[in-house]
Amino acid sequence: MFGRTGVLTAVLLAVAVVFTVGDARATPVPIVNAGFEEPYYTDPDDWSSDAPPGWTQIGYGDGNVGAWWVTGGDFDAQPDGRFAAEGRNVAYTEAPYRGWSWVGLEQTLDWEFAAGKQYTLTVDIGNSWYYYFSGYKVQLLAGDTVIAQDNNTLHPDWREWATSTVEYTYDPENFNDSLVGQLLGIRLINLGRNPEKGDDSWVGVEFDNVRLENDTIAILQPVMATPEPATMLLLGAGLLGLAVVGRKKLFRK
Repeated sequence: MFGRTGVLTAVLLAVAVVFTVGDARATPVPIVNAGFEEPYYTDPDDWSSDAPPGWTQIGYGDGNVGAWWVTGGDFDAQPDGRFAAEGRNVAYTEAPYRGWSWVGLEQTLDWEFAAGKQYTLTVDIGNSWYYYFSGYKVQLLAGDTVIAQDNNTLHPDWREWATSTVEYTYDPENFNDSLVGQLLGIRLINLGRNPEKGDDSWVGVEFDNVRLENDTIAILQPVMATPEPATMLLLGAGLLGLAVVGRKKLFRK
């Protein structure tokens, strides 16, 4: 009933090695005060001149950071009626343009960098400064090492927001094992530059709605296949055919 090809196919199907992919569900990575909604302001004119809770001021040279409750005097309304990208507070950064001064915010997360992962960092970038918008960097770190960044690829229109996306994707051939176990970190940087302005100008950029997701990369993993009923039937028929062929050869002798 079955030739050698059918028997061989049945055997291969029964013991075939198949491949599965890893769990690709995204897991949010916790960020302290990701929308800069702390402290909770009670007046639209409220603002702070310190780094928002959960964040640390970084930079070189003079500069100011803080958060404030933005209104229609700062940004155009979003589709949901708000003026911030999320919530009502945003982080602001101000730097004097001198060609070298920069300022920003940094947070070290309670989440370790691991192999076989994709990390996607998204941050909304705002421009309430018209042509004094200074440029920015959004960086994702493992320990002190920048593993991915957006270096000023967006220039939102005045009174508008744009979303920066930074991705790190695991590459086994170029992976730095020494970074495994290092805590992830985020930097939001005002580059402090605007070629159109002179040295006495202050330039700025706003940040809001910081999000980081952790995904398991799809990795091929060999596993033993579980034969289906039809495959088992084919295998049984194949083995029976081998037995019949063997008996015929025995009687011929």
